Amino acid sequence: MSSSTAIPVSPDLANSFRSSSNIRYFIVHIENEVLVKGYAHPKGASLETDWMTIASKADNRAGYILVQVEPSKWLTITFVPAGTKIRDKMVYAATKATLLNHLGYQHFIDELHANDNGELEYAYYVASKKPVNSLSASEEVRNVVHKEENEERKFRASMHASHTSGIGGYHSVAMPFDQSAKDMVRSLASGQHNFVELAINDAKNGIVGKSGKTVSESQYSQQVNTNEPRYYLIKNQARNAFIYCCPGKSPQKLRMVYSTAKGSVMTEAKGLGFQVVKAGEISEPSELTGQYVSSLSGGSSGVVTGGIRSYSSPGGGPTRSGGSTTKAQRQSVIQGAHPVYSLMGSPGSGRTKKIVLPPPGAY
Repeated sequence: MSSSTAIPVSPDLANSFRSSSNIRYFIVHIENEVLVKGYAHPKGASLETDWMTIASKADNRAGYILVQVEPSKWLTITFVPAGTKIRDKMVYAATKATLLNHLGYQHFIDELHANDNGELEYAYYVASKKPVNSLSASEEVRNVVHKEENEERKFRASMHASHTSGIGGYHSVAMPFDQSAKDMVRSLASGQHNFVELAINDAKNGIVGKSGKTVSESQYSQQVNTNEPRYYLIKNQARNAFIYCCPGKSPQKLRMVYSTAKGSVMTEAKGLGFQVVKAGEISEPSELTGQYVSSLSGGSSGVVTGGIRSYSSPGGGPTRSGGSTTKAQRQSVIQGAHPVYSLMGSPGSGRTKKIVLPPPGAY
């Protein structure tokens, strides 16, 4: 921290400042080791209008510019243009505290430092008052997502909710069907259709029917919306299947809405005669196969995802299948994907200490 100097304030400057209610700004210089008034500009139509004269009055000369931005509230501008001698720069930097102390710190609310006429412009002053955004781009995106989630939670909380536990600890939210959704679900029972697509309406307070059709098992995947979540009701060989699809690129806000409403949609469908044992969940069209739909019609109730990650060959990329991986397959994957595994105790290495390394794509 720089020490202040002992340079005094001239009586003329001190007296002018005490009776400055009609003054917009003073320009102060150091002359003969004394702080003197170089210029006093009377108040005009507005702060901006008066400010536009500062650069010309400063005359590219080092000094202090005291601006009355509000009644009895002053801004200090330390103006040290290029070309100012090093000694003068040091003196002006060290004397500012002395000047404010003599005139009264309580009168000064802000300060600026300027090195050229561009920094004496009114626009520069306005820009200096704006808060600095210290958040990174990723933090700003995260805050937007959090804000949207909070808004959606408040909206959901304002609606009537059942006491059925939903996914992720949320309660299932009531989502009444409109007439199109009801008609499509009933068409499954009558045999008119075997594949129905349902969606949440734009107001996010009900379910609408998007399409009802008759398709073969090989055409299931072609019906899946790849941009937004959807509910699919399928009748396959007299077996009912309810599937919730949430594509990976779905908007975050829609994911939460569809997830919390799934229980309500299943309940509404049941009331229309479409009852299922298990609910399926998929994220990509290739998961919706006849085999997968058949797997939802038997066994205990619950949720069945669209397959278990398995690997067709060591080091290969992950694919989904309806079956499970064997111990031999897992061993092959680990050895193929991580050659270092053999150094950590794999069969035949002669070591007893082992670690398990995740296969590629696990995260």
